[in-house]
Amino acid sequence: MSFKQIYRKALDGVSLTESEHDAVITEAKLAFVRNQNVFADLDQAACYSNHYPTAR
Repeated sequence: MSFKQIYRKALDGVSLTESEHDAVITEAKLAFVRNQNVFADLDQAACYSNHYPTAR
């Protein structure tokens, strides 16, 4: 079994309440947007045009 399969199985086995599940999803979405912003800032610093949607 690969690391990815083991990791996925572990995640699937996590027991969360509905509110905990919602909080995890909200945090993951925020982390994704922040990561996009990092790459947009790096593009801007390197004088590349900004092709990433950002939520600031």
